[in-house]
Amino acid sequence: MGLLGGASRGVVEQVCPLPNIAGPLAFFADPYAQFRAEKRFRASKSIVVGYYHSHPGGGLDLSDSDRLFARRQDWLYLLLVTDFHGEQPVSGAAFRFLDGDLKEVPLIVKG
Repeated sequence: MGLLGGASRGVVEQVCPLPNIAGPLAFFADPYAQFRAEKRFRASKSIVVGYYHSHPGGGLDLSDSDRLFARRQDWLYLLLVTDFHGEQPVSGAAFRFLDGDLKEVPLIVKG
Protein backbone atom coordinates (compact mmCIF):
# COMPACT_ATOMS: atom_id res chain seq x y z
CA MET A 1 0.00 0.00 0.00
CA GLY A 2 1.12 3.52 -0.52
CA LEU A 3 0.56 6.98 -1.95
CA LEU A 4 0.86 8.06 -5.55
CA GLY A 5 2.28 11.49 -6.33
CA GLY A 6 2.38 13.63 -9.44
CA ALA A 7 2.20 17.15 -10.81
CA SER A 8 -1.34 16.75 -12.13
CA ARG A 9 -4.40 14.68 -11.34
CA GLY A 10 -4.32 11.20 -12.81
CA VAL A 11 -0.65 11.22 -13.82
CA VAL A 12 1.49 9.23 -11.40
CA GLU A 13 5.16 10.25 -11.26
CA GLN A 14 6.12 9.04 -7.77
CA VAL A 15 5.24 6.05 -5.63
CA CYS A 16 5.71 6.06 -1.88
CA PRO A 17 5.10 2.76 -0.06
CA LEU A 18 3.48 2.99 3.39
CA PRO A 19 3.59 0.41 6.19
CA ASN A 20 0.33 -1.40 6.89
CA ILE A 21 -0.28 -1.29 10.64
CA ALA A 22 -3.63 -3.12 10.54
CA GLY A 23 -2.38 -6.68 10.08
CA PRO A 24 -2.57 -9.22 7.24
CA LEU A 25 -6.35 -9.21 6.69
CA ALA A 26 -6.95 -5.45 6.72
CA PHE A 27 -5.21 -2.25 5.77
CA PHE A 28 -4.46 0.98 7.55
CA ALA A 29 -1.49 3.12 6.60
CA ASP A 30 0.85 4.37 9.30
CA PRO A 31 -0.21 8.03 9.79
CA TYR A 32 3.31 9.29 10.46
CA ALA A 33 4.66 7.58 7.34
CA GLN A 34 1.81 9.12 5.36
CA PHE A 35 2.67 12.58 6.74
CA ARG A 36 6.32 12.11 5.72
CA ALA A 37 5.31 10.93 2.23
CA GLU A 38 3.09 13.97 1.69
CA LYS A 39 5.90 16.22 2.89
CA ARG A 40 8.29 14.55 0.42
CA PHE A 41 5.79 15.10 -2.42
CA ARG A 42 5.43 18.79 -1.54
CA ALA A 43 9.22 19.21 -1.51
CA SER A 44 9.34 17.94 -5.09
CA LYS A 45 6.43 20.18 -6.19
CA SER A 46 4.08 17.19 -6.42
CA ILE A 47 0.68 16.51 -4.95
CA VAL A 48 -0.96 13.30 -3.82
CA VAL A 49 -2.90 12.03 -6.83
CA GLY A 50 -3.95 8.68 -5.44
CA TYR A 51 -3.48 5.57 -3.40
CA TYR A 52 -2.55 1.98 -4.17
CA HIS A 53 -2.85 -1.35 -2.42
CA SER A 54 -2.72 -5.01 -3.35
CA HIS A 55 -4.92 -8.07 -3.23
CA PRO A 56 -2.39 -10.93 -3.01
CA GLY A 57 -3.96 -13.98 -4.59
CA GLY A 58 -7.16 -12.02 -5.18
CA GLY A 59 -8.92 -10.37 -8.07
CA LEU A 60 -9.14 -6.93 -9.61
CA ASP A 61 -12.54 -6.12 -8.12
CA LEU A 62 -12.81 -3.57 -5.34
CA SER A 63 -13.90 -5.04 -2.03
CA ASP A 64 -16.54 -3.47 0.19
CA SER A 65 -13.68 -2.20 2.41
CA ASP A 66 -11.91 -0.70 -0.62
CA ARG A 67 -15.05 1.24 -1.49
CA LEU A 68 -15.61 2.30 2.11
CA PHE A 69 -12.09 3.73 2.47
CA ALA A 70 -12.07 5.46 -0.94
CA ARG A 71 -13.17 8.91 0.20
CA ARG A 72 -11.21 11.34 -1.96
CA GLN A 73 -13.26 12.12 -5.06
CA ASP A 74 -10.22 13.52 -6.89
CA TRP A 75 -7.83 10.60 -6.26
CA LEU A 76 -6.89 7.66 -8.44
CA TYR A 77 -7.22 4.28 -6.70
CA LEU A 78 -4.83 1.66 -8.03
CA LEU A 79 -5.37 -2.01 -7.22
CA LEU A 80 -2.53 -4.48 -7.79
CA VAL A 81 -2.93 -8.24 -7.81
CA THR A 82 -0.07 -10.63 -7.17
CA ASP A 83 0.05 -14.31 -6.40
CA PHE A 84 1.08 -15.40 -2.93
CA HIS A 85 4.49 -16.65 -4.06
CA GLY A 86 5.59 -13.91 -6.47
CA GLU A 87 5.67 -16.37 -9.39
CA GLN A 88 3.07 -14.67 -11.57
CA PRO A 89 3.23 -11.18 -13.09
CA VAL A 90 1.49 -8.35 -11.33
CA SER A 91 -1.75 -7.14 -12.87
CA GLY A 92 -3.61 -3.99 -11.98
CA ALA A 93 -6.66 -1.84 -12.40
CA ALA A 94 -7.29 1.84 -11.78
CA PHE A 95 -10.46 3.39 -10.39
CA ARG A 96 -11.73 6.92 -9.87
CA PHE A 97 -14.98 8.55 -8.94
CA LEU A 98 -17.17 9.20 -11.97
CA ASP A 99 -20.76 10.35 -11.48
CA GLY A 100 -20.47 9.72 -7.74
CA ASP A 101 -19.32 6.09 -7.99
CA LEU A 102 -15.93 4.38 -8.20
CA LYS A 103 -15.51 3.12 -11.75
CA GLU A 104 -12.63 1.47 -13.54
CA VAL A 105 -10.63 3.77 -15.81
CA PRO A 106 -7.89 2.96 -18.33
CA LEU A 107 -4.48 2.25 -16.82
CA ILE A 108 -1.61 3.30 -19.08
CA VAL A 109 1.91 2.41 -18.00
CA LYS A 110 4.73 4.35 -19.63
CA GLY A 111 8.35 3.25 -19.39
